[in-house]
Amino acid sequence: MSVRYKANNGSTSKYGKYTLITFLNSGSISFDSDVTLDVLIVGAGGSGGDSLSILNNNNNNSATNCGAGGGGGGGVGIGTLNFTKNTNYNIIVGSGNKSQESRDTSNSSIKGGMINEIAYGGGIGDGMNRVILDNNGKDFIIDSSIKNGGNGGGDNCFSLNENNNYENIGGLASKGNGILNYYGNNGGSNYNGTSGGGGGSGGTGKNDGTGGSGYLWSINNKYYGGGGGAGNDYGKAYNISGGIGGGGSGGYNTSSITSKALNGVNGLGGGGGGGGGVNNNNNNISNINKKRGIGGMGGSGVVIFAIKDKSSFNLFTDIYIYIFIIIIYIIYMVIVCCFICVGIKMLS
Repeated sequence: MSVRYKANNGSTSKYGKYTLITFLNSGSISFDSDVTLDVLIVGAGGSGGDSLSILNNNNNNSATNCGAGGGGGGGVGIGTLNFTKNTNYNIIVGSGNKSQESRDTSNSSIKGGMINEIAYGGGIGDGMNRVILDNNGKDFIIDSSIKNGGNGGGDNCFSLNENNNYENIGGLASKGNGILNYYGNNGGSNYNGTSGGGGGSGGTGKNDGTGGSGYLWSINNKYYGGGGGAGNDYGKAYNISGGIGGGGSGGYNTSSITSKALNGVNGLGGGGGGGGGVNNNNNNISNINKKRGIGGMGGSGVVIFAIKDKSSFNLFTDIYIYIFIIIIYIIYMVIVCCFICVGIKMLS
């Protein structure tokens, strides 16, 4: 039986034996009959962290030259869902963001009837924002407070919390919520002076700053939810790669070169690359934005429904139909041969 549907704001394409209904933006879908379909849902990627260096006269710490952590990829959910006829299902597609404060619009969801599926947006890469607390040399790094997400954001290479204690942990993966199988991994921790890469749905963020790989959806052979690469330390002139599946590369800065962090890829839920480390040799607070390594934006998410073509051959089910036809044909030929033999005997 062919599947009839009405999709608002979704596009249709063919891939192998499947018809794919893809939502790159929010919309809705309904079906004329009860159907069971394969589904992919991906949250938006988290933005890469910003690196910021303001030196304290009383504590000129060179660690403020570190790059920022990569953004986590969006959580990925796959599996089959049962849809009820004449029911409207609302589709929300998480939007990529550039924010150190909020991920409110980064989740993707399918809601309607008995279905309530959510793929969480990726965690923000750990940024470094040095501020002066007093004249006694006390200072600390204000980290991203929201590096947890669908996949965790990468840790910053010099992280202190509000109690002035060192931290060394990437963001944790919350993946998603529902009956689908959800995939996500933690962000990388800082290691040997390098910030961590954003977690990907197919692998953790690396401690060397490389973004975690995305998850491969076998139906269209694409990776989704790759983590962003960390920003490199000031003076190191190469980009740290994001993970396959849309993760953006981290940026870097030297005395003569500025390489911007790349955004995560829209429609794949890739995490943004972390901002490259900067070297600020004056303490003028008004100069703060001129000495900031900007992280890349997270890539937007996606929701896809896969309808298997009626004519496609399934080795494990359709083969029985062919066997049945062959058996019927053999029985028919046996009967025909019997009648022929009986006729020959009667004539003789």
